Amino acid sequence: MFLSGISPAVHHDLQPGGRSPYDGDDGDRTLVVLLTFGIFFSFVILYLVAGLIWAVVITAAAVVLSFLYLRVRRRRAAGGRLELPV
Repeated sequence: MFLSGISPAVHHDLQPGGRSPYDGDDGDRTLVVLLTFGIFFSFVILYLVAGLIWAVVITAAAVVLSFLYLRVRRRRAAGGRLELPV
């Protein structure tokens, strides 16, 4: 299993003079770790940016609706009543 090699509790039987598969150059493992965290944090940034865009859109819509509401209210207060057909 992939995770069995990561566990410190697993003892590898080494032949005399043999090397552990995890001794020495672990550039591949470093690359995998960097890619994993890079992908993870890129998704975190993506979700934060998407949330920020969503918040800006909702706020802009609320501001526009409030200005439209105030404009209609001001017109009605000035005497230009809008009658709805029955």
